[in-house]
Amino acid sequence: MDSAIGPTGSALITVTVLLLAAMILVFAVIALHGKPDRNVATADRQDLRSLLWTSEATWEAAHRAHAPWLFAASSGLFAGGAVMIVSMIAQGPGAAVPIVVATLCIALFWTIACCIAAGIAGRLAAKRVLREQPASDSTQRAWLDLDR
Repeated sequence: MDSAIGPTGSALITVTVLLLAAMILVFAVIALHGKPDRNVATADRQDLRSLLWTSEATWEAAHRAHAPWLFAASSGLFAGGAVMIVSMIAQGPGAAVPIVVATLCIALFWTIACCIAAGIAGRLAAKRVLREQPASDSTQRAWLDLDR
């Protein structure tokens, strides 16, 4: 069966999936152990109204809550890349195209689901921080009023 993707496409897809997995893993490590920059100068107005930007504590709590989900997304992509490599070794890059494409779809679905979950977890963590500390400005009070 001749495929439009071909052996080169299978290898390129596999490399791209593994690079994406590595990038997400770096983001997860930064979110868990480090602290992503909170540069107000580069944020647009919509960002500054976001719950994460209300204080340093909400920023940090949200990113720590993102980390496990980003690790899960990265793990899924690494597993998908491993399946792709094994299938190309076992069947040859040309014959493995259907497995590579199916694995790509599953891995991307998993990654998107994990990223959505990371966003929800981060937002909940930031709200938890706001509830625990006294509302010091109008932005924090506005976010707390939304829950009522």
